[in-house]
Amino acid sequence: MMKTLKQKLFIISFLISCFYISSMNAQVDQSSDISELIEKKRDFNKNHDNFIDGYQIQLFNGKEAETRKRKKEFEKDFPEIEVSLFYFNPDWRLRIGNFKTRLEATKVLNKIKSKYRGARILETKIIY
Repeated sequence: MMKTLKQKLFIISFLISCFYISSMNAQVDQSSDISELIEKKRDFNKNHDNFIDGYQIQLFNGKEAETRKRKKEFEKDFPEIEVSLFYFNPDWRLRIGNFKTRLEATKVLNKIKSKYRGARILETKIIY
């Protein structure tokens, strides 16, 4: 009776050990896969600059609450135009678009200038 109990305990502990070792291998494999993906992403970022010289239209700069309020108004007036908020100490800035050329920005400025008289075109880096 004691011998069979020892055998059963040995088999159970052996199975638990095998399971534990296999789970450790899976974690190591997963970690190496993640590290490999991170390295690939870093290489991609080095070779592919996502920013280019371009233009945006600045509608407003000021306090956060007022800037967010104006953003909502603009989105209501022109839902088809991309809107972005930026914080440059000490002000918040409301900008629209990511234009490759000044001509593209000017066309949009002409479309909105009757309602947003203070809007101006800025040369900046844009996401492409």
